[in-house]
Amino acid sequence: MARLKTILQRAMEAIWPAHDNPTHDFPKNVAGEADGSFSVLIIKIDHLGDFVTAIPALRRLRSSWNNADITLLCSESLVEFVCSLKVVDRVVGIPPPRSDNPALLEPSDLGAIRQSPFDVAIDLRHDGDTRHLLDAVQARYRVGYASRHSTLQLDVELPELEKSARRRGKQGISNRARLSLLVEAAIQSIQVPVVRTDRPTLAAKRRQARQTIAIAPSARSPIKMWRTDRWIALCHRLIAADFAIVLVGDAGDRETCDAIAHGLPAASVVNRAGEMTLPEVTAAISDSALFIGLDTGLAHIASSTGSAALVLFSGHADPQVWAPDGPDVGILRNDVPCAPCHATRMEQCLFDHRCMDLPLDFVWEAASARLGQSGGGQRRLAS
Repeated sequence: MARLKTILQRAMEAIWPAHDNPTHDFPKNVAGEADGSFSVLIIKIDHLGDFVTAIPALRRLRSSWNNADITLLCSESLVEFVCSLKVVDRVVGIPPPRSDNPALLEPSDLGAIRQSPFDVAIDLRHDGDTRHLLDAVQARYRVGYASRHSTLQLDVELPELEKSARRRGKQGISNRARLSLLVEAAIQSIQVPVVRTDRPTLAAKRRQARQTIAIAPSARSPIKMWRTDRWIALCHRLIAADFAIVLVGDAGDRETCDAIAHGLPAASVVNRAGEMTLPEVTAAISDSALFIGLDTGLAHIASSTGSAALVLFSGHADPQVWAPDGPDVGILRNDVPCAPCHATRMEQCLFDHRCMDLPLDFVWEAASARLGQSGGGQRRLAS
């Protein structure tokens, strides 16, 4: 138990500078080159929101194994975004529709990766539906969470942490923390020589806040949505406080953003939904005084950049596990007894979407406080 607590403590510090003094050498027959370099494969086939929660773990791995040649396997739609992070050496994308359902992936979908030998292969997904891919690659050490989907014996394995906690009525830990925990277990179990390099720091740096508010008002699931008229009313208050509004999202969010933009003064709002790449969206969020959005991938991006952020969180998921976290991230939610429901369609909701009946004044007061001072945490309305 003491060992697990130590690993967890280090994992929670994943965003801070890495430890620089490993106590054991990596076995010599593992290193791919005479200079001690070695190769790592990371499997992280996920949608944007879940992928972003893995960024601190990727940064921790990069800073600790700074001589590693790291290949990352992800969804094809995220390749450009992952390259912009500069935490791995190469990125290989899995095209849709296979990447949309990782459980359907076959070893043949990995292409040339199957023929490339790796010293370490890590499945950086808590759910077990991609664990079988570790058995399809050549790796000396395999790392992942235990899974009922696979009988593969892993060299570094941690127990599943979400469903088992739910069955016992216990509170789970955030996805960001458990992915950092897995990487920390790998680092502590498979230690390598540290080679000093001139890599630039990968710590996220806060940019000087501009007088803009980045708003991401749309989500794929209607369960996560806030009323359009309240978004418009909130934006009017922000504009009256001398802020300009930039609406962000992808092409699928354009309709919602158009409806909001049409209700605002044209000189005070820019609708960029569907017009920017993910790196450009990330820059726009980072350059803003505040990000306000829903439980989507863009909220996790805001958290990863260190931006001040407010996230309107529905009853769909457990915020202790899935909400973006960060020193300047606030979570706004209704404390309803039916959450988390995991519903994705409105007709599945039996309680009039009460979880997202967040009053305008409640959100405005939180935004005003966030613009005046930093500090994260959750603000809840009693049910």
